Amino acid sequence: MPDLVNSPTIQVNTKNGRQKMRNPLSTYTFHPKPDGSVFPPGEVGAQFPNTVRRPSTNGNSQPDLVNADLASNAGS
Repeated sequence: MPDLVNSPTIQVNTKNGRQKMRNPLSTYTFHPKPDGSVFPPGEVGAQFPNTVRRPSTNGNSQPDLVNADLASNAGS
């Protein structure tokens, strides 16, 4: 995936100049945190309060592993 999608922050041009902000393409925080009625219990979506890509055990996205998975499936 492109760096733009994986970067936790981005620079945005505003009327006050360039400002750093959270990247909405990188992660989304659920409000409120999903319960068993939204995601089946045990599914990744039910374990973390935000979206993650190929999460580590502590809930951090691992974009390098996602890119490796995508590359290995590219020829399929």
